[in-house]
Amino acid sequence: MILRAPPGSGHGFVALLLLVAAPRARAQEEEPIGGRVGGVEWTAGLDATLAGFGYGNPVFANERPDASGDLSGGWFEGFAEPWVGAEIGAGRSRFTGDLSLLWTWTAAAADQSVGGNADAFRLEQANIGWASGDLWPGLGTDAVQIHAGRLDFDIGTGMLMQLGGSNGGDRGAYYLAPRVAWDFGAVARFATGPHAVRGFYLEPDVAAPEESARFAGLDYAVELAGGKVESGATWFQVFDAADPAREGLSVVDIRAAASPLSAVPDLRFSGELASERNDDVLRAWGWYLAAEYAWSEGPWSPSFGYRYAVFDGDDPNTNRSESFDPLRYGFTDYGSWYQGEVFGIYLLSNSDLRSHQATLRGSPVEALGLRLVVWNFDLDRPAMLASGAEVRHLGGEVDLIVEWEVTPVVAVNLVATRAWLDDLLEAEFDRSGALSYLMTSVGLSF
Repeated sequence: MILRAPPGSGHGFVALLLLVAAPRARAQEEEPIGGRVGGVEWTAGLDATLAGFGYGNPVFANERPDASGDLSGGWFEGFAEPWVGAEIGAGRSRFTGDLSLLWTWTAAAADQSVGGNADAFRLEQANIGWASGDLWPGLGTDAVQIHAGRLDFDIGTGMLMQLGGSNGGDRGAYYLAPRVAWDFGAVARFATGPHAVRGFYLEPDVAAPEESARFAGLDYAVELAGGKVESGATWFQVFDAADPAREGLSVVDIRAAASPLSAVPDLRFSGELASERNDDVLRAWGWYLAAEYAWSEGPWSPSFGYRYAVFDGDDPNTNRSESFDPLRYGFTDYGSWYQGEVFGIYLLSNSDLRSHQATLRGSPVEALGLRLVVWNFDLDRPAMLASGAEVRHLGGEVDLIVEWEVTPVVAVNLVATRAWLDDLLEAEFDRSGALSYLMTSVGLSF
Protein backbone atom coordinates (compact mmCIF):
# COMPACT_ATOMS: atom_id res chain seq x y z
CA MET A 1 0.00 0.00 0.00
CA ILE A 2 1.48 3.36 -1.03
CA LEU A 3 0.08 5.61 1.70
CA ARG A 4 3.13 6.83 3.60
CA ALA A 5 4.49 9.65 5.70
CA PRO A 6 7.90 11.28 5.21
CA PRO A 7 10.98 9.33 6.33
CA GLY A 8 11.12 8.92 10.08
CA SER A 9 7.54 10.04 10.75
CA GLY A 10 4.56 8.44 12.40
CA HIS A 11 1.06 8.23 10.96
CA GLY A 12 -0.88 11.44 10.59
CA PHE A 13 -1.35 14.62 8.60
CA VAL A 14 -0.34 18.25 8.40
CA ALA A 15 -3.40 20.28 9.36
CA LEU A 16 -1.97 23.77 9.03
CA LEU A 17 1.20 24.58 7.10
CA LEU A 18 2.18 28.25 6.79
CA LEU A 19 5.15 29.14 4.59
CA VAL A 20 6.52 32.62 4.90
CA ALA A 21 8.78 32.94 1.90
CA ALA A 22 9.46 30.96 -1.06
CA PRO A 23 9.26 27.34 -2.04
CA ARG A 24 8.39 26.58 -5.61
CA ALA A 25 7.81 29.56 -7.79
CA ARG A 26 10.69 31.84 -8.55
CA ALA A 27 10.34 35.20 -10.20
CA GLN A 28 10.94 35.59 -13.89
CA GLU A 29 14.61 36.41 -14.25
CA GLU A 30 15.57 39.84 -15.49
CA GLU A 31 18.74 40.30 -17.54
CA PRO A 32 21.56 38.93 -15.29
CA ILE A 33 24.69 40.86 -14.51
CA GLY A 34 27.66 40.10 -16.69
CA GLY A 35 30.47 41.41 -18.80
CA ARG A 36 33.48 40.48 -20.87
CA VAL A 37 37.02 39.81 -19.68
CA GLY A 38 39.42 39.26 -22.56
CA GLY A 39 37.71 36.75 -24.80
CA VAL A 40 35.44 35.39 -22.04
CA GLU A 41 31.83 36.53 -21.67
CA TRP A 42 30.38 35.92 -18.23
CA THR A 43 27.06 36.22 -16.41
CA ALA A 44 26.26 35.82 -12.72
CA GLY A 45 23.26 35.82 -10.43
CA LEU A 46 21.69 34.57 -7.22
CA ASP A 47 18.63 32.45 -6.39
CA ALA A 48 17.57 32.55 -2.75
CA THR A 49 14.59 31.27 -0.79
CA LEU A 50 13.46 31.37 2.82
CA ALA A 51 10.49 29.33 4.05
CA GLY A 52 8.80 29.13 7.43
CA PHE A 53 6.29 26.42 8.33
CA GLY A 54 3.68 26.44 11.07
CA TYR A 55 1.26 23.57 11.55
CA GLY A 56 -1.20 21.92 13.88
CA ASN A 57 -2.48 18.31 14.16
CA PRO A 58 0.41 17.40 11.86
CA VAL A 59 1.58 14.56 9.65
CA PHE A 60 4.41 13.93 12.07
CA ALA A 61 2.72 12.41 15.15
CA ASN A 62 -0.66 11.54 16.58
CA GLU A 63 0.11 12.83 20.06
CA ARG A 64 2.53 15.19 21.74
CA PRO A 65 4.89 13.30 24.10
CA ASP A 66 4.21 15.68 26.99
CA ALA A 67 0.90 16.37 28.71
CA SER A 68 0.15 19.69 27.01
CA GLY A 69 -1.79 18.14 24.17
CA ASP A 70 -0.55 20.95 21.92
CA LEU A 71 0.15 19.55 18.47
CA SER A 72 1.24 22.85 16.89
CA GLY A 73 4.82 23.39 15.81
CA GLY A 74 6.94 24.51 12.90
CA TRP A 75 10.31 24.77 11.24
CA PHE A 76 12.27 26.90 8.79
CA GLU A 77 13.98 26.05 5.52
CA GLY A 78 16.07 28.05 3.11
CA PHE A 79 18.65 28.00 0.38
CA ALA A 80 20.92 30.40 -1.47
CA GLU A 81 22.56 29.59 -4.78
CA PRO A 82 25.05 32.05 -6.30
CA TRP A 83 25.94 31.08 -9.84
CA VAL A 84 28.22 32.12 -12.68
CA GLY A 85 28.32 31.13 -16.34
CA ALA A 86 31.06 31.70 -18.88
CA GLU A 87 31.41 31.44 -22.65
CA ILE A 88 34.47 31.69 -24.89
CA GLY A 89 34.56 31.63 -28.66
CA ALA A 90 36.50 28.97 -30.54
CA GLY A 91 36.36 29.91 -34.20
CA ARG A 92 32.76 29.53 -35.30
CA SER A 93 31.93 27.37 -32.26
CA ARG A 94 32.18 28.11 -28.54
CA PHE A 95 32.92 26.57 -25.16
CA THR A 96 30.69 27.15 -22.12
CA GLY A 97 30.85 26.53 -18.40
CA ASP A 98 28.51 26.79 -15.39
CA LEU A 99 29.32 26.86 -11.70
CA SER A 100 27.05 27.32 -8.68
CA LEU A 101 27.32 26.73 -4.94
CA LEU A 102 24.22 25.80 -2.96
CA TRP A 103 23.72 26.47 0.75
CA THR A 104 20.71 24.72 2.26
CA TRP A 105 19.43 24.59 5.80
CA THR A 106 16.60 23.48 8.06
CA ALA A 107 16.17 25.02 11.51
CA ALA A 108 13.83 24.72 14.50
CA ALA A 109 12.55 21.40 13.16
CA ALA A 110 9.87 20.03 15.47
CA ASP A 111 10.18 16.51 14.10
CA GLN A 112 12.65 14.32 12.22
CA SER A 113 10.05 13.90 9.46
CA VAL A 114 11.60 16.82 7.57
CA GLY A 115 15.14 15.65 8.33
CA GLY A 116 15.75 17.56 11.55
CA ASN A 117 18.01 20.57 11.83
CA ALA A 118 20.64 20.69 9.10
CA ASP A 119 23.10 23.04 7.44
CA ALA A 120 24.90 22.08 4.23
CA PHE A 121 27.10 23.90 1.73
CA ARG A 122 27.77 21.93 -1.42
CA LEU A 123 28.55 22.24 -5.09
CA GLU A 124 25.45 22.24 -7.32
CA GLN A 125 26.35 23.09 -10.94
CA ALA A 126 29.86 22.44 -12.27
CA ASN A 127 29.91 21.59 -15.95
CA ILE A 128 31.63 22.43 -19.20
CA GLY A 129 30.23 22.26 -22.70
CA TRP A 130 30.86 22.81 -26.37
CA ALA A 131 28.35 24.11 -28.93
CA SER A 132 28.96 24.01 -32.66
CA GLY A 133 27.57 27.51 -33.30
CA ASP A 134 27.73 28.18 -37.06
CA LEU A 135 30.38 25.55 -37.72
CA TRP A 136 27.93 23.65 -39.93
CA PRO A 137 25.50 26.32 -41.18
CA GLY A 138 23.52 23.84 -43.23
CA LEU A 139 22.44 22.05 -40.04
CA GLY A 140 21.51 25.21 -38.14
CA THR A 141 23.00 27.10 -35.21
CA ASP A 142 24.30 24.89 -32.38
CA ALA A 143 23.34 21.70 -34.20
CA VAL A 144 25.77 19.78 -31.98
CA GLN A 145 26.12 20.36 -28.23
CA ILE A 146 28.09 18.38 -25.65
CA HIS A 147 27.98 18.93 -21.90
CA ALA A 148 29.60 17.05 -19.01
CA GLY A 149 29.85 17.46 -15.25
CA ARG A 150 27.27 18.34 -12.60
CA LEU A 151 24.27 19.42 -14.66
CA ASP A 152 20.48 19.42 -14.93
CA PHE A 153 18.73 16.86 -17.15
CA ASP A 154 15.09 15.89 -17.57
CA ILE A 155 12.85 13.96 -19.94
CA GLY A 156 9.51 15.36 -21.10
CA THR A 157 7.38 16.58 -18.20
CA GLY A 158 9.64 14.91 -15.63
CA MET A 159 7.40 11.87 -15.07
CA LEU A 160 10.48 9.59 -15.02
CA MET A 161 13.62 11.72 -14.92
CA GLN A 162 14.12 15.20 -13.50
CA LEU A 163 15.44 15.19 -9.94
CA GLY A 164 19.15 14.42 -10.11
CA GLY A 165 19.85 15.25 -6.45
CA SER A 166 18.31 14.40 -3.10
CA ASN A 167 17.17 16.76 -0.37
CA GLY A 168 16.31 16.70 3.31
CA GLY A 169 18.20 14.89 6.04
CA ASP A 170 21.71 16.27 6.55
CA ARG A 171 21.27 18.32 3.38
CA GLY A 172 18.32 20.32 4.69
CA ALA A 173 15.50 21.96 2.72
CA TYR A 174 13.28 18.85 2.60
CA TYR A 175 10.26 20.69 1.17
CA LEU A 176 12.06 23.26 -0.99
CA ALA A 177 14.14 20.51 -2.63
CA PRO A 178 16.57 22.83 -4.47
CA ARG A 179 19.16 20.16 -5.29
CA VAL A 180 18.31 18.94 -8.79
CA ALA A 181 21.73 18.58 -10.51
CA TRP A 182 23.04 15.10 -11.27
CA ASP A 183 26.29 14.20 -9.55
CA PHE A 184 27.76 13.52 -12.98
CA GLY A 185 26.19 13.66 -16.38
CA ALA A 186 27.39 13.53 -19.96
CA VAL A 187 24.91 14.65 -22.62
CA ALA A 188 25.45 14.88 -26.37
CA ARG A 189 22.71 16.58 -28.40
CA PHE A 190 22.22 16.74 -32.15
CA ALA A 191 19.42 18.97 -33.43
CA THR A 192 18.47 20.07 -36.89
CA GLY A 193 15.17 21.58 -37.94
CA PRO A 194 12.37 20.23 -35.74
CA HIS A 195 14.32 17.11 -34.70
CA ALA A 196 16.56 16.65 -31.66
CA VAL A 197 18.40 13.56 -30.41
CA ARG A 198 20.20 13.28 -27.08
CA GLY A 199 22.48 10.56 -25.82
CA PHE A 200 22.97 10.65 -22.05
CA TYR A 201 24.79 9.07 -19.14
CA LEU A 202 23.72 10.05 -15.59
CA GLU A 203 24.72 9.40 -12.00
CA PRO A 204 22.36 10.81 -9.32
CA ASP A 205 23.57 12.80 -6.32
CA VAL A 206 21.86 10.82 -3.56
CA ALA A 207 22.38 10.74 0.18
CA ALA A 208 20.95 7.23 0.71
CA PRO A 209 23.26 4.47 -0.64
CA GLU A 210 20.27 2.32 -1.57
CA GLU A 211 19.24 4.97 -4.13
CA SER A 212 22.49 4.82 -6.07
CA ALA A 213 22.31 3.78 -9.73
CA ARG A 214 23.49 4.79 -13.19
CA PHE A 215 21.38 5.60 -16.22
CA ALA A 216 22.29 5.61 -19.90
CA GLY A 217 20.11 5.98 -22.96
CA LEU A 218 18.80 7.90 -25.96
CA ASP A 219 16.07 10.52 -26.22
CA TYR A 220 14.36 11.79 -29.38
CA ALA A 221 12.01 14.78 -29.66
CA VAL A 222 10.31 16.49 -32.60
CA GLU A 223 8.11 19.58 -33.01
CA LEU A 224 5.84 19.84 -36.04
CA ALA A 225 3.23 22.26 -37.38
CA GLY A 226 4.77 25.24 -35.67
CA GLY A 227 4.72 23.61 -32.24
CA LYS A 228 1.14 22.36 -32.51
CA VAL A 229 2.46 18.80 -32.39
CA GLU A 230 5.22 17.68 -30.02
CA SER A 231 6.28 14.10 -29.57
CA GLY A 232 9.19 12.14 -28.22
CA ALA A 233 10.55 8.71 -27.39
CA THR A 234 13.17 7.64 -24.87
CA TRP A 235 15.00 4.43 -24.05
CA PHE A 236 17.37 4.02 -21.16
CA GLN A 237 19.00 1.29 -19.11
CA VAL A 238 19.67 1.22 -15.35
CA PHE A 239 22.88 -0.42 -14.13
CA ASP A 240 25.18 -0.52 -11.08
CA ALA A 241 22.01 -0.09 -8.99
CA ALA A 242 22.05 -0.80 -5.26
CA ASP A 243 18.43 -1.99 -5.48
CA PRO A 244 18.38 -5.51 -7.03
CA ALA A 245 14.94 -4.87 -8.54
CA ARG A 246 16.34 -1.83 -10.35
CA GLU A 247 19.59 -3.40 -11.54
CA GLY A 248 19.24 -4.14 -15.27
CA LEU A 249 15.93 -2.29 -15.60
CA SER A 250 15.10 -1.25 -19.17
CA VAL A 251 12.68 1.65 -19.70
CA VAL A 252 10.89 2.74 -22.89
CA ASP A 253 8.88 5.96 -22.85
CA ILE A 254 6.78 7.58 -25.58
CA ARG A 255 4.94 10.89 -25.26
CA ALA A 256 3.00 13.34 -27.40
CA ALA A 257 1.10 16.61 -27.17
CA ALA A 258 -0.98 18.11 -29.95
CA SER A 259 -3.68 20.58 -30.92
CA PRO A 260 -5.08 18.47 -33.76
CA LEU A 261 -8.34 20.32 -34.48
CA SER A 262 -7.85 23.38 -36.66
CA ALA A 263 -11.40 24.49 -35.85
CA VAL A 264 -10.61 24.39 -32.11
CA PRO A 265 -6.96 25.51 -31.87
CA ASP A 266 -7.17 26.12 -28.12
CA LEU A 267 -7.93 22.45 -27.38
CA ARG A 268 -4.78 20.45 -26.63
CA PHE A 269 -4.29 16.76 -25.83
CA SER A 270 -1.24 15.11 -24.29
CA GLY A 271 -0.19 11.72 -23.05
CA GLU A 272 2.74 9.56 -22.05
CA LEU A 273 3.34 5.83 -21.73
CA ALA A 274 6.31 4.22 -19.95
CA SER A 275 7.17 0.54 -19.96
CA GLU A 276 9.55 -0.93 -17.36
CA ARG A 277 11.05 -4.39 -17.92
CA ASN A 278 13.64 -6.30 -15.90
CA ASP A 279 13.57 -9.94 -17.01
CA ASP A 280 11.49 -11.92 -14.50
CA VAL A 281 12.04 -9.37 -11.70
CA LEU A 282 9.74 -6.52 -12.75
CA ARG A 283 7.25 -5.68 -15.48
CA ALA A 284 5.22 -2.51 -15.02
CA TRP A 285 3.49 0.34 -16.81
CA GLY A 286 2.94 4.00 -16.06
CA TRP A 287 0.91 6.37 -18.21
CA TYR A 288 -1.29 9.44 -18.35
CA LEU A 289 -3.78 11.09 -20.69
CA ALA A 290 -4.68 14.77 -20.46
CA ALA A 291 -6.73 17.41 -22.24
CA GLU A 292 -6.84 21.18 -21.80
CA TYR A 293 -8.98 23.89 -23.36
CA ALA A 294 -7.96 27.55 -23.20
CA TRP A 295 -10.25 30.51 -23.87
CA SER A 296 -7.35 32.64 -25.04
CA GLU A 297 -9.50 35.55 -26.23
CA GLY A 298 -11.82 35.74 -23.22
CA PRO A 299 -11.55 37.80 -20.03
CA TRP A 300 -8.98 36.39 -17.58
CA SER A 301 -7.74 34.01 -20.35
CA PRO A 302 -9.23 30.98 -18.54
CA SER A 303 -8.37 27.36 -19.23
CA PHE A 304 -9.63 24.01 -17.96
CA GLY A 305 -7.65 20.79 -17.96
CA TYR A 306 -8.10 17.19 -16.87
CA ARG A 307 -5.46 14.47 -16.41
CA TYR A 308 -5.81 10.79 -15.55
CA ALA A 309 -2.59 9.03 -14.49
CA VAL A 310 -1.98 5.36 -13.67
CA PHE A 311 1.12 3.77 -12.13
CA ASP A 312 0.91 -0.01 -11.74
CA GLY A 313 0.79 -1.78 -8.39
CA ASP A 314 2.02 -5.28 -7.64
CA ASP A 315 -0.05 -8.34 -8.47
CA PRO A 316 0.35 -10.75 -5.51
CA ASN A 317 -0.55 -13.71 -7.73
CA THR A 318 2.70 -13.58 -9.73
CA ASN A 319 6.33 -14.30 -8.81
CA ARG A 320 7.58 -11.00 -10.23
CA SER A 321 6.78 -7.43 -9.26
CA GLU A 322 4.36 -5.27 -11.22
CA SER A 323 4.91 -2.16 -9.06
CA PHE A 324 5.94 0.79 -11.20
CA ASP A 325 9.34 2.16 -10.22
CA PRO A 326 8.94 5.96 -9.92
CA LEU A 327 12.68 6.46 -10.62
CA ARG A 328 13.83 10.12 -10.46
CA TYR A 329 10.58 12.02 -11.09
CA GLY A 330 10.61 15.69 -10.15
CA PHE A 331 8.85 19.03 -10.15
CA THR A 332 8.19 20.88 -13.42
CA ASP A 333 4.90 22.52 -12.38
CA TYR A 334 2.34 22.22 -9.61
CA GLY A 335 1.13 18.62 -9.76
CA SER A 336 3.87 17.43 -12.12
CA TRP A 337 4.93 15.09 -10.75
CA TYR A 338 4.46 15.61 -7.03
CA GLN A 339 0.73 15.00 -7.22
CA GLY A 340 -0.90 17.25 -4.66
CA GLU A 341 0.58 19.67 -2.16
CA VAL A 342 -0.18 17.28 0.71
CA PHE A 343 -0.61 13.82 -0.85
CA GLY A 344 2.19 14.17 -3.37
CA ILE A 345 4.78 15.72 -1.05
CA TYR A 346 4.12 13.89 2.20
CA LEU A 347 2.09 10.75 1.57
CA LEU A 348 2.35 9.21 -1.90
CA SER A 349 4.88 8.14 -4.48
CA ASN A 350 4.07 7.41 -8.12
CA SER A 351 3.58 3.66 -7.77
CA ASP A 352 0.40 1.63 -7.16
CA LEU A 353 -1.57 4.81 -7.79
CA ARG A 354 -4.40 6.16 -9.93
CA SER A 355 -5.02 9.90 -9.86
CA HIS A 356 -7.59 12.28 -11.31
CA GLN A 357 -6.51 15.90 -11.64
CA ALA A 358 -8.83 18.73 -12.76
CA THR A 359 -7.36 22.23 -13.10
CA LEU A 360 -9.04 25.59 -13.71
CA ARG A 361 -6.75 28.55 -14.47
CA GLY A 362 -7.27 32.25 -15.00
CA SER A 363 -5.33 35.51 -15.07
CA PRO A 364 -7.31 38.63 -14.07
CA VAL A 365 -4.27 40.81 -14.81
CA GLU A 366 -1.04 40.05 -16.65
CA ALA A 367 1.10 39.66 -13.50
CA LEU A 368 -1.42 37.56 -11.54
CA GLY A 369 -2.28 33.93 -12.14
CA LEU A 370 -4.96 31.88 -10.36
CA ARG A 371 -5.25 28.11 -10.32
CA LEU A 372 -7.74 25.72 -8.71
CA VAL A 373 -6.70 22.04 -8.70
CA VAL A 374 -8.94 19.17 -7.57
CA TRP A 375 -7.49 15.69 -6.95
CA ASN A 376 -8.86 12.21 -6.35
CA PHE A 377 -6.51 9.32 -5.44
CA ASP A 378 -6.99 5.56 -5.63
CA LEU A 379 -4.70 2.58 -5.29
CA ASP A 380 -4.12 0.69 -8.53
CA ARG A 381 -4.70 -2.56 -6.65
CA PRO A 382 -6.86 -2.92 -3.53
CA ALA A 383 -5.00 -3.26 -0.21
CA MET A 384 -5.96 -5.18 2.90
CA LEU A 385 -5.86 -3.15 6.12
CA ALA A 386 -4.92 -4.54 9.52
CA SER A 387 -8.61 -4.35 10.46
CA GLY A 388 -9.43 -6.77 7.64
CA ALA A 389 -11.13 -4.15 5.50
CA GLU A 390 -10.16 -3.82 1.83
CA VAL A 391 -9.43 -0.31 0.62
CA ARG A 392 -8.88 1.18 -2.82
CA HIS A 393 -9.92 4.82 -2.53
CA LEU A 394 -7.30 6.89 -0.66
CA GLY A 395 -8.88 10.33 -0.54
CA GLY A 396 -8.81 13.70 -2.27
CA GLU A 397 -7.39 17.19 -2.20
CA VAL A 398 -8.19 20.72 -3.39
CA ASP A 399 -5.40 23.25 -4.01
CA LEU A 400 -5.93 26.97 -4.63
CA ILE A 401 -2.79 28.58 -6.05
CA VAL A 402 -2.18 32.31 -6.54
CA GLU A 403 0.97 33.41 -8.40
CA TRP A 404 1.88 37.10 -8.46
CA GLU A 405 4.91 38.45 -10.29
CA VAL A 406 5.57 41.60 -8.29
CA THR A 407 8.66 42.58 -10.29
CA PRO A 408 10.93 40.75 -12.73
CA VAL A 409 12.98 39.76 -9.66
CA VAL A 410 10.34 39.05 -6.97
CA ALA A 411 7.34 36.68 -7.08
CA VAL A 412 4.75 36.05 -4.37
CA ASN A 413 2.72 32.84 -4.15
CA LEU A 414 -0.19 31.69 -2.03
CA VAL A 415 -1.28 28.06 -1.82
CA ALA A 416 -4.32 27.02 0.21
CA THR A 417 -5.04 23.29 0.48
CA ARG A 418 -7.70 21.05 1.94
CA ALA A 419 -7.15 17.27 1.87
CA TRP A 420 -9.10 14.35 3.25
CA LEU A 421 -8.86 10.58 3.70
CA ASP A 422 -11.29 7.86 2.71
CA ASP A 423 -13.53 6.87 5.63
CA LEU A 424 -11.85 3.44 5.92
CA LEU A 425 -8.42 5.03 6.27
CA GLU A 426 -9.70 7.59 8.78
CA ALA A 427 -10.88 4.73 10.95
CA GLU A 428 -7.68 2.68 10.43
CA PHE A 429 -5.35 5.55 11.42
CA ASP A 430 -7.69 7.10 13.99
CA ARG A 431 -8.18 10.31 12.04
CA SER A 432 -11.22 12.57 11.77
CA GLY A 433 -11.95 15.53 9.54
CA ALA A 434 -9.99 17.06 6.70
CA LEU A 435 -6.60 18.71 6.99
CA SER A 436 -5.84 22.19 5.68
CA TYR A 437 -2.79 24.33 5.19
CA LEU A 438 -1.98 27.77 3.88
CA MET A 439 1.29 28.64 2.19
CA THR A 440 2.55 32.11 1.42
CA SER A 441 5.83 32.43 -0.42
CA VAL A 442 8.25 35.01 -1.74
CA GLY A 443 10.84 34.05 -4.36
CA LEU A 444 13.94 36.05 -5.32
CA SER A 445 15.96 35.49 -8.46
CA PHE A 446 18.43 37.79 -10.20
